[in-house]
Amino acid sequence: MRLAAINIGRPKTVDMGAGPESTAIFKTSVAGPVTLTEEGLVGDEVGDTMRHGGPDQAVYVYFGADYVHWETLLGRQLEPGVFGDNLTIEGTDERSGTVSSKDLWVGDRLTVGPVTLEITAPRIPCGTFSRRMELPASFIDRFRNELRPGVYVRVLEPGDVTVDDAVSVIEGARTVSIVEMVGLWGSRPTVDVIDRLLSAPIAERARADLERKRAAS
Repeated sequence: MRLAAINIGRPKTVDMGAGPESTAIFKTSVAGPVTLTEEGLVGDEVGDTMRHGGPDQAVYVYFGADYVHWETLLGRQLEPGVFGDNLTIEGTDERSGTVSSKDLWVGDRLTVGPVTLEITAPRIPCGTFSRRMELPASFIDRFRNELRPGVYVRVLEPGDVTVDDAVSVIEGARTVSIVEMVGLWGSRPTVDVIDRLLSAPIAERARADLERKRAAS
């Protein structure tokens, strides 16, 4: 696999049909090298810090196979970064073949050149996302149902990344899949399921939500 695109953006106020809002979802592709720290890509910022960003969601990654899937469904070409992804990765892994976000698990690691990333959560889309895609609000449900959410990662080993850097997947314990986390969003999982989820290195926002649900069980 290879790093196909590096995408960065800064918050700006735009009117996408629901009134003015501050968002950094509009990304610009750069060739690099770009420094990747524990807080994310240098030069990239977060518009909504309540829901995005932080060390456990430092970078959002999307995959070439997922782009192809959406281009087929939507009938149009999509430029890198349109999903708000910081890193766009494409190609095949020697063990698992073509890699999509639906194939990955919490705790799996991605090596991108000298950088090591750990998968922590799927993306759960919001209204800003559907407006960025210039699609109706119903696209939020469609995006979730297609089970190609992309992945948030924490940065375990910082460094500089450049387009065409080699990428590989290192499997973790694989107790919680990205697809399962998408399916459980907004549900009331059993205590056993919650405990299994909490045993994985999930993002802190998801962890806090699960801990509240467990306390209420």
